[in-house]
Amino acid sequence: MTPRLKHLFAALYLLPALLLASVRAEEIALTAINTYRYAPFVYPDGSGLCDVLVKHLNQQLKGRYRFELQHLPRMRLLRAHLDAPPHFDAVGLLLAPSFIDDDGRSRYLWSTPVFDDYNVLVFAGAKPPPIHLLSDLKGKRYGTVRGYRYMGLETMVADGVIQLDLANDEYSNMRKLLAGRIDFTQVNRFMFQNMSSQAEFAGKLSYVRTPGPNRFSRHIFVARDRPELLAAINEALATLPCNRDWQAMAHKTDIAVPPCTAQH
Repeated sequence: MTPRLKHLFAALYLLPALLLASVRAEEIALTAINTYRYAPFVYPDGSGLCDVLVKHLNQQLKGRYRFELQHLPRMRLLRAHLDAPPHFDAVGLLLAPSFIDDDGRSRYLWSTPVFDDYNVLVFAGAKPPPIHLLSDLKGKRYGTVRGYRYMGLETMVADGVIQLDLANDEYSNMRKLLAGRIDFTQVNRFMFQNMSSQAEFAGKLSYVRTPGPNRFSRHIFVARDRPELLAAINEALATLPCNRDWQAMAHKTDIAVPPCTAQH
């Protein structure tokens, strides 16, 4: 074999690797931030809604964007990433605008809804007290997580009608409930379903749906100067109902999934 042919074969051998490197170089790497520490958002083995969602985004947007899932406390997200909205250089997962003081959607761009959710008030004991209005909570001690919005309860906290007790996570609040250190806490319904089925809490907790306007949609959000990123995310979300892993996770957690309408 002549030297020229050897060089040619060597170049052909390296071509796939060079092409792959070129594709990877064109991909924009971004961190996808989840602020929920527990199932169904993330299970102890790393699986969960966020894992399936990020894998779907990476599959659908391969060659354009590459997302790396990162789990952070909500307060860390607020202080380290959202203190200057124009400089937000990551992607926020499965929050609602009101959770990060963007009710008017003027600080960030928000995707189409990923799924709907609502919160529940959780009490110790097999039967909750009669709670028909938020005012029925007067005088009670409310446990919540640092950085969380007190959906429907902010005014009562500010006026001193209920006492606020902060914790680092939802499990701490559940344990405070059972220890009698707080009177109630609030979590999303999917997380409560998972927690209440675990041996530590089974049969020991009860709940009522939080009174008043309480239903919300969970979205992905990006910086306002990234409309092309938002468009790509919405494109990927359009096919999420067709993802079998997402369907399985949704069935496991009782999340409503719209029909798959993507063209094959």
